[in-house]
Amino acid sequence: PTTKLQESLQPPQVDTSRRRRRRKPKPKMVVKQPIPVRKPLPQLSDSEKEAELSRWKGSGGYARAVAFNTCVYSYHPVSTPPMPLISDGFRVVYWLLSKSGSSTMREGIKPFYGPEAANNDRWRQEYTWVTVVRDPLERSVSSFWEEGKACKDNDFHNFTLASVAKAKAESADDRKRVFGWFESFISNLEKQQCWGFHSRGQWGRLPKPGTYPGRSIDFVANLHTLAPEWEEIAAYQHAKFNVTLPFLPKAARVNNDNFHKLLNVSTLPRSLAQRICNLYRDDYCCFKLPVPDVCTVEC
Repeated sequence: PTTKLQESLQPPQVDTSRRRRRRKPKPKMVVKQPIPVRKPLPQLSDSEKEAELSRWKGSGGYARAVAFNTCVYSYHPVSTPPMPLISDGFRVVYWLLSKSGSSTMREGIKPFYGPEAANNDRWRQEYTWVTVVRDPLERSVSSFWEEGKACKDNDFHNFTLASVAKAKAESADDRKRVFGWFESFISNLEKQQCWGFHSRGQWGRLPKPGTYPGRSIDFVANLHTLAPEWEEIAAYQHAKFNVTLPFLPKAARVNNDNFHKLLNVSTLPRSLAQRICNLYRDDYCCFKLPVPDVCTVEC
């Protein structure tokens, strides 16, 4: 038997029955893959240039631009001052439309600047004017999550801007309340309330024909087909100016998956979808955009 002195000299016993807390693994760092650099394209012959410029006039983006430049805007009067972004390096002017691939386009044409910083009129007279539009029904949901949800006139259905981040897409009650919140936002748009930069019609963000005498939009890409249409823009710019645009950057913004599950176009009843299409009739008509099956739009 050990004495009390010997016991006091023994190392303390560790209770191994208790679970040790496992350290949380450090999150793996996501390394962004660099966008492949497009090598400078060889200069084209005169016949090759002529063929490429002719091909441009048969593109969907060119047809949408013609439709916009000849459209009569009378249905929905809400508009916003245009926002041209000028790229001297690529000889292009991108007319920014929010919630329509604008982050991707800005990444693709950088560096750029606004007209207030221009020291000549070449951007008005020579450069190619392009923009990108998006299906208005999809864009209405995206604009709600971006800014529309915060409109003070909305019925928040017991949500706050902070608490909605904790809403569960699996909860029927949460989905119902989010839908009610969105429907109140659409009702406010119909009453000429809650219109913001992201929700206003896309046609209203572009310069109307005659604003810049002798100039108009040259190409209107569709966000759904932006990848091949970016290549059409690149081919045209190479033929006309002998410049090489980079490959199209990956989407700069990724939708919040939980928000998308809570509210997306597929969850909208036909009646509400039709109301939204009515609000954005001019976008469908003036850009000749395909009308969703859930809507009827008369141009």
